[in-house]
Amino acid sequence: MMLSFFTRIPVKATDGIDEAAYKKGIAHLPVIGLIIGVATGAVSLLAVWTGPYIAAFLTLLVYFLLTGGLHADGLADTVDAFGARRDREKTLEILKDSHTGAFGVLALVMLVVGDIAALAGAGRAAWLFPLVGRTAALLTGRCFNCARPGGLGQWFVDGVKTVHIIYSGALFAAAAAAAAIDYGHMAFDAARFAVLMGAFVLAAGLTLLIVSRFAKRIGGVTGDIVGFSVEASQLVFLVLAASAQALL
Repeated sequence: MMLSFFTRIPVKATDGIDEAAYKKGIAHLPVIGLIIGVATGAVSLLAVWTGPYIAAFLTLLVYFLLTGGLHADGLADTVDAFGARRDREKTLEILKDSHTGAFGVLALVMLVVGDIAALAGAGRAAWLFPLVGRTAALLTGRCFNCARPGGLGQWFVDGVKTVHIIYSGALFAAAAAAAAIDYGHMAFDAARFAVLMGAFVLAAGLTLLIVSRFAKRIGGVTGDIVGFSVEASQLVFLVLAASAQALL
């Protein structure tokens, strides 16, 4: 059910989503991040034949095809709402509006350009960034209240537990350790592992800092802001990982 909701992967699932099942399914969000990461990481290997930027474009394309742009839509709505600098009620109204304004369009353009540029030099981080985004979503749901009662946003915030975040962090550490192995020489690259872990922590921390400013203005978060946390943390992670790898 959660795979069918958070991705466009064709799987058999129940016709509807009820609150109890949704809250229980949140525990599987990190695994969904890994599943998406396997696909994006595999596509990034095309860089050997296509060059880094074409492979980065294809990697991002596969990511959006798998997620249906679900979280990118949340990012656009969030930037539209807070870019307008209105009061709480108007901000919530813009968040709920399905139309995308100028701020949202600019945010999407910057997101795509930034993701492609960073993916071109991110190396094995291309396997991990979807897990970073889902971990940031869990942190957002756990650290802030819901600004608008009812609906999936409320279910998500109420359903996230501390154990989910610990599990997601441990899963990332294990995946980063696997990505840090030089399989040609069967040696563990401690520097690469440190880069991936450091980028993960900094991306999550910076995203929470930004989200905290949103939450302060409207008294909590919404589903769109959770989506923002996914895309923003992924971009920061990829930029940091690519920048650090260029220095190694």
